[in-house]
Amino acid sequence: MAVVNRKRIFLILFLICMGAILYFQTSRSRFTTKRWLEMKGSDRVAIAKDFVRNHYKDGMTVLELKKMLGEPDENMGSGLIVYDVGENYISQIVLSFNVSEDATTSNPMVWQFD
Repeated sequence: MAVVNRKRIFLILFLICMGAILYFQTSRSRFTTKRWLEMKGSDRVAIAKDFVRNHYKDGMTVLELKKMLGEPDENMGSGLIVYDVGENYISQIVLSFNVSEDATTSNPMVWQFD
């Protein structure tokens, strides 16, 4: 009987620990403006992907984008806005948006280039 209770207690503690690890791991990758602006480097990759999947709406204006992400790191003329996401060993990782003539954005992409 005591062995069964120990196994049950161990299982419950294990599940609590795994739940805590999963919660903290996923909460770090959730986008918030504050987190985006505070993080630098490759820590931004998961946040950028979460932004594209869950927060970006096609047709957002450049002004709306700037309210959420701050000023872009690069403005490639009137057709492309680029935010630095980080880098891995040999490649630069960026988050980019196409910008139309009416200052709306489309086609968000997290990508890397050499």
